[in-house]
Amino acid sequence: MKKNFLNLEKKFSDFEKSKIIIVSFPFEKTTSYLKGTKFGPEKIINASSQVELFDEEEWFVPSKIGISTLIIKPFKGHEKALKQLEKIVKKILDLKKFPIILGGEHSITIGSLKAVQKFFKKFTLLQFDAHADLRDSWLGLKLSHAAVMRRCLEIDNNINLVQVGVRNISEEELPFFEKNKKRIKTFWAKKWQKDKILKFCQKNIFLTFDFDVLDPSIMPSVGTPEPAGLDWDRTLDLLKMICQKRKIICADFVEFRPIKDFVAPDFLAAKLIYKFISYLVKFQRL
Repeated sequence: MKKNFLNLEKKFSDFEKSKIIIVSFPFEKTTSYLKGTKFGPEKIINASSQVELFDEEEWFVPSKIGISTLIIKPFKGHEKALKQLEKIVKKILDLKKFPIILGGEHSITIGSLKAVQKFFKKFTLLQFDAHADLRDSWLGLKLSHAAVMRRCLEIDNNINLVQVGVRNISEEELPFFEKNKKRIKTFWAKKWQKDKILKFCQKNIFLTFDFDVLDPSIMPSVGTPEPAGLDWDRTLDLLKMICQKRKIICADFVEFRPIKDFVAPDFLAAKLIYKFISYLVKFQRL
């Protein structure tokens, strides 16, 4: 495994000097279809060494801001692992640095969000995802990746949820979904315009990006693929707009499941994260 995201030289990857901290947190416990998300962070970091550091769209080198990488070995117990991540993210925020967490399965968002909630009392959880993730439990597990958004909403009533790219919701989720329409706004994969999303987003945003929001034609490396997903350009347009118009306070990228000897999705994931960093650096003034 490469030592750090983008394989940066020490002067641009030193923890003390860096403004952005990548946290590799390969936790996997509740994946329900294809397993392997625990290998996601490693493959993304490896592929990132091939990403060109100069951003031809924004015309600068975002990595010069300093991007350090923490390689974490998650605790085995689910609750212990989430508490472990909560403490790590809290430390990063205490140091006034920006955390980007690489999963692992989607349930890790719970740990990061609990840390963020200690610093920001009101914010929007902006979810890029093919699935609503609003079940009360899945296969008897309350902390399931399929129930993660519901668990997050239970943490604090001041958090609202904006979902983008959803194209799969179960009948079981509908009562909770209907009951909480004041807190949940869903932009279905085929029925949204990016400008309308801002209306429902508070000033501060926690971004959680499940790679299955992307169409399987460009992102087959996920555990629960769904057809009719987002394409590259539409995704970047939205990420850029959010960074321009709102303040991102934390981000995670989850549910990447690498396919052996097929590196194109690995590179796409790494470049998408670096593009997000580019927008952060340019528009958020980190």
